[in-house]
Amino acid sequence: MGKDEMEDEMRSGKFETDDARIYYEVHGSGRPIVLLHGNGESHKIFEKYAIWFEKRGFQVILMDSRGHGHSLLKRTSSLEFTTQDMAGDVLKLLCHLGIDQVTLLGFSDGANIALEFASLYPKQTTEVIAVSGNAKPWGMLLPYYLFVGAEYAVAGIMREFCQDKRQRQKFNRSRMLNGLMFHSPDLTEERLGKIQAPTLLIAGTNDVIRVSHSQWMQRQIPGSRLVLLKKARHVDFLHKRERYLRVIERFLKEEKGTVIRQNNIRQDAGKSEAKAV
Repeated sequence: MGKDEMEDEMRSGKFETDDARIYYEVHGSGRPIVLLHGNGESHKIFEKYAIWFEKRGFQVILMDSRGHGHSLLKRTSSLEFTTQDMAGDVLKLLCHLGIDQVTLLGFSDGANIALEFASLYPKQTTEVIAVSGNAKPWGMLLPYYLFVGAEYAVAGIMREFCQDKRQRQKFNRSRMLNGLMFHSPDLTEERLGKIQAPTLLIAGTNDVIRVSHSQWMQRQIPGSRLVLLKKARHVDFLHKRERYLRVIERFLKEEKGTVIRQNNIRQDAGKSEAKAV
């Protein structure tokens, strides 16, 4: 399926929340899956992934997170927000589209949003695929976390003294993006334990997320699986799709064929596993 064919089957729109105007696209028909992008990105990173899922019978839902891509914040006071707020945007999108339950695939901050959603709204979640996500800001490698904190602080200072409107907007955006990573998510052991849907965690051994943190997350989420990709970096999800899609496809096939669900609760929830590939 080429890009033109995918666009022929696409519909797009926007809907309003209290703080933002959210842009979304819906491709194809079938089992709904929401793809959630990372910090500073947009839905466009998923173009190839969307084609892959649509060819396999999914209705692919793309959205730009608030303050990203075509999704605009309504006021400057809305610059400070959390991944919980963004998970709420996903729920509002599902209500807008009339969708009751959904599979979630998120990358980086999108993975954090997916996990937040699954914890907050377990009845609306069928599966979670979280790639290179973290449950706490300190899950990032220390040098990266400190860099994010420094960028957040500098942007806050510079915007106060900057007279040029365009430059001030640039510093506002930097503070928004870095503040999101520096202050959230806040997924505690208790909140991770509320995730009922079958969950696949994927991380790279050369990721910006600490391997030990990914392993800790997997232990907190009942029945979850962790796949560590050897020597994979954070950005490899964008450039080495086939490696990730093999893991994702195996997970989805196993869930469809072997997992028994009742009221959206996984019956083998006592089992967890982690492996490196």
